[in-house]
Parts: sequence; C-alpha cells; structure tokens
Amino acid sequence: MENELIPYLDSKYPTTSYRTLWGHSIGGLLVLNVLFLHSDTFDNYIAIDPSLWRGGDYDYLKEYSAYLNNRQFHDKSLFIGVANTMSRLNLNLDTVSVLKDRSRATEHIRHILTFSKIANSNKQNKLNFAWKYYDNEDHNSVV
Repeated sequence: MENELIPYLDSKYPTTSYRTLWGHSIGGLLVLNVLFLHSDTFDNYIAIDPSLWRGGDYDYLKEYSAYLNNRQFHDKSLFIGVANTMSRLNLNLDTVSVLKDRSRATEHIRHILTFSKIANSNKQNKLNFAWKYYDNEDHNSVV
C-alpha cells in the first residue's frame, strides 16, 4: 500500500496527504496491523468488527494491547465498530456480562470489547480512540 498503491493513486487522482484506512472483519484486523506496524501511513484507522480472535495460538489481543501501552500515536485516530454477534447465538448477555463468559461462541465479541476497553483507558499513548457497540447489527450488517 505504502510503496505502490498510494503513490499510484496519488499520480492518477486528486488526493490529499490526509488518509483513512477502513476494514471489516479480517479487513479490520488488517487495519489494526497497519496502525501498529506502519502507523505513519494513514491518519485515521477504522476497524469494523475486527477478527481479533483469529490466529490460533497467535494472540492478537495481547500483542495489540502491548502496542497500545508502549507506543505513541500522535495525530492518529482509531474507531472500532462492534457488532452484536451474541444475538444470532440466542445468548441473553450484554456487553458487560459477555466479558465473563469463556465459551468459544463469544470469543469474537469478547476480544473486541476487551481491546476497546484497554484502548479507551490508555490515554498516555495520545491515540484518539473511540468505539461504538451496535446492538441492532450483526457481523454482516454492521458495515
């Protein structure tokens, strides 16, 4: 993106240097990877229902939390959109009680909510962070 796609787009279209990267599900995971590994590439990062639970033994939640604690993100913004993935499972849980659940069925939303809680409480890294829970949207409709 940084070395080929963005220069190509800049040469073909009227663009500005102010850039936003947006992604949903695994694309949301890509957004977070770019924020943490190439944070100078974009100004705004939007991850909609990112698949933080993926990776098998690889723990994205742990790694990304460490980045939040150990890096500075001046003039960078991150928005996380969280879908109600519990509704399709007919679980009578809310966003507080689901954090106590340890079933595989709630792993997706638990990871996102935990990450959002960590990011929201971490002000010293200067990341402009916001998140929103969409109670009436599922993983596909939240887009």
